[in-house]
Amino acid sequence: MSRKEAKKIAVGTLLKVTPAISPVSGYVVLDLEIEAREVKVIGNDKLPVIKRRSIKSTVEIAPGKTLVISGLYQEKDLFLQTGIPVLKNIPIIGRFFRKDKTEKVKTNLSVFVTPSILLGK
Repeated sequence: MSRKEAKKIAVGTLLKVTPAISPVSGYVVLDLEIEAREVKVIGNDKLPVIKRRSIKSTVEIAPGKTLVISGLYQEKDLFLQTGIPVLKNIPIIGRFFRKDKTEKVKTNLSVFVTPSILLGK
């Protein structure tokens, strides 16, 4: 028998920003890394698989202006089941008391960033 180890992995939307001020233009230079992670379960062993979508970019923007980064598209099949509670779960005849439906769900992750320069005293 093999031993399996559990490992903690962050999921959700991760945003890493490294700001700098350009000495030439006075604009804000941003190194941006955006990553969307979600857990998927695949196969008979039910081991989790992490699906990742990411964008990396470096931009120069005037302070107070808004930057929009978009393009992390995703399309999922969503399975929905409605029906009469208890009756819809009865083997064989349950299908007469429920409705199964699959929908395609499309999402797009957009990130809005407005940098400001705070001057110290």
